[in-house]
Amino acid sequence: VNEATGLQDSTFLNAVVK
Repeated sequence: VNEATGLQDSTFLNAVVK
């Protein structure tokens, strides 16, 4: 669960930064 959440968070942050 932690890994999945972290991955989603990373993708979301990446989209926000871009």
